[in-house]
Amino acid sequence: MPNKAWPMLIGLKGFPFDEPALEEKYRLEYKSVAVRVGYVFSFMAAFSFLVFSLVEYLVLHRGVESVVQQQRALLIVFFFVIGVHAKFKPKVYERLYEGVASVLVLIYGAAILYFEFNTQLAGHPEFFYLSVNSTCILLTIACYYFMRLPISLAAALSILLGTMTFYAVHTSGVFEPTVAGRMLTYIGVSNVVGLWIRRIFDRRDREIFAQNHRINALMLAEAAANQAKTKLLAMLSHEIRTPLNTVARLLAAVQRDFGDELSPKRVDMFRKVEQASDQLVNTLDDLLHFAAISGRSESRSVAMTPFHLADLMTECGELVAISAKEKGLSLIIDTAQVPEGQLLGQPHYLKRVLINLLVNAIKFTSQGGVAMSAKLQDEGDAVRVMVSVSDTGVGIPTQEHENIFQLFYQVESSYNRRFTGSGLGLAICRQLMAAMDGDIELESAVGKGSVFTASFLARLEPAAPPAPQLRVVG
Repeated sequence: MPNKAWPMLIGLKGFPFDEPALEEKYRLEYKSVAVRVGYVFSFMAAFSFLVFSLVEYLVLHRGVESVVQQQRALLIVFFFVIGVHAKFKPKVYERLYEGVASVLVLIYGAAILYFEFNTQLAGHPEFFYLSVNSTCILLTIACYYFMRLPISLAAALSILLGTMTFYAVHTSGVFEPTVAGRMLTYIGVSNVVGLWIRRIFDRRDREIFAQNHRINALMLAEAAANQAKTKLLAMLSHEIRTPLNTVARLLAAVQRDFGDELSPKRVDMFRKVEQASDQLVNTLDDLLHFAAISGRSESRSVAMTPFHLADLMTECGELVAISAKEKGLSLIIDTAQVPEGQLLGQPHYLKRVLINLLVNAIKFTSQGGVAMSAKLQDEGDAVRVMVSVSDTGVGIPTQEHENIFQLFYQVESSYNRRFTGSGLGLAICRQLMAAMDGDIELESAVGKGSVFTASFLARLEPAAPPAPQLRVVG
């Protein structure tokens, strides 16, 4: 923003922006703030008159029969009503602000001069000089900055206030040229100080406004980019899901129509391929969900669904059993501590998390095996479900326990370079667990394997068939 001090003194417009649209937006926001300052000024004016009335009542014993007290009471009501009306009807005062604010300042200044003239003049002329002079100086500073009036209007009001103050002193009967000259000097200095303060703060306010404008523009651009990314992901997921759904349905049709002609082994293979296709479709949904909520602090709500935890764990184990068998690993799905009955929760999210944990466990385990177990703990009306996936793999260094849940993060080590991956899986898992009001905890040490525990709250529904006690899938 270029230095425009000389045009400011001529046009009295401050430091205008080069862009007319930005200048207009700044003016509207500036005036909105000015209205808030204006009704605060009205409340303060009403409060000051109330204090003056109480002081005179307690010290000078002037009650409601006093004309001055009655006049103050009217001003208290007037300023209070204006303040309340401006607070609840700000749009009206944004259109009329300059005129209303000027009238309020002049009424307040004239009232102070009048009341000081009629109260302190007789016995304390030195207090009279001090009071009227300080009032004029404060109102002058307020006109230039706090009331946020145009500089030309603020200058005119300050000159008018100085003239009113000098006239009140000159007609008071205690006029002293030396004291009056000093008073005018102070008032003149207050005008210079007020103008200088206005210049400094006008530049500061405009710099802050320009910075906020740039930040808002960047935020809008980022939001538009995120929206475009989400639309792209939605389109891609739709294009991929459609053929995958077709494959899954064709496999289901093969099992239904030709099940009697196929061997049990091939039927089971078709069933697992169908499950894998469904899981891939669900993974695409999860990626889309993650992209949609990654820019928001809250996750979208998902309807609760009843499910059997033991069946869900078994299904997850069956989906990864072939991978474990190919590596010569044992795969144990232990549901011994899972009680009978259905849980009310979000099985789709939980299944995605457990499959991801099992795939990672098999991926980073060269010998030994992988196990998944679960247990429930009562917590009032709900139960805390804790499903653990353990392995005998390479383990994770302690300092990396939190980092691995970050997006696209992978542990930097010699063994990790042997494996491929995007570093997105555990971040999705934590996001999905957060959507279930749960979390994932990790216990691991290098060379001793890892234990991931997904925990969340759910409701335990009665009945349901008994859950299998121990299944060795591979």
